[in-house]
Amino acid sequence: MRTAIRIVLATGSVGAVLLGTAAIAQASTSYSSYNTTIGKYGGAGYSGNQKKTISDQNAEVVSSTVGGNYTADVCLASSGGSLCLGGTKNINDGTKVALWNLAGEGATVKLKFTDGWQWVNVQVTGKWRADKV
Repeated sequence: MRTAIRIVLATGSVGAVLLGTAAIAQASTSYSSYNTTIGKYGGAGYSGNQKKTISDQNAEVVSSTVGGNYTADVCLASSGGSLCLGGTKNINDGTKVALWNLAGEGATVKLKFTDGWQWVNVQVTGKWRADKV
């Protein structure tokens, strides 16, 4: 009888852990807004940070606006750095892109926006998520 109770309790605990993990993974695939300015003459703008939950999973960017009828390039970077962790895509008003990257599970990442050597600052707005599912 005690063995049966232990099995039921152990199975219930594993189920609770699995459900808790699924909730965490789903929460981290939610969109976050970005609103940043790319500095003129080769500057860059950055989004806030998100935590990756799936290694090497594409990030997703949904651009609302890129100011002044310009285009911008976007890539995924580590939270403490400025080097791209994968591919770069070109965006403009209303663009939706997937960014391949090499960021591992648990990595804290952000978006990096550039626009070449424009003579003006360019504002970019939209939403993104670190793991497109």
